[in-house]
Amino acid sequence: MNAENTLTIAKEDNGKIIRVRYGDLIRIELEAMGGAGYGWYIDNLNIEYLELLSEETKVIAKGKTGAPVMGVWLLKTKQKGSVQLQMDHYRIWEGKDKATEHFSVTLAIE
Repeated sequence: MNAENTLTIAKEDNGKIIRVRYGDLIRIELEAMGGAGYGWYIDNLNIEYLELLSEETKVIAKGKTGAPVMGVWLLKTKQKGSVQLQMDHYRIWEGKDKATEHFSVTLAIE
């Protein structure tokens, strides 16, 4: 899969319906307060429609302790249809019920 078939989705896309094609790569980029122990977590990934290829955390501001980090997820669409991708921002030891933010997009896979 080449770069032109990769769609990047960011925080500004929260709540949107996004049209993609079967076989496309979806790159999710969300900023997290990693220094405070917070991270973004996918809520019940629908593996019938989406495959998680990779997940990583990137430093945004080098040399700044406690600075925000960028969470990056790469997913591949597996079949046509509509699927909702939901993510929550929380400390893993506190659990999803203590989430400080929520992110959701609906992917219309054609």
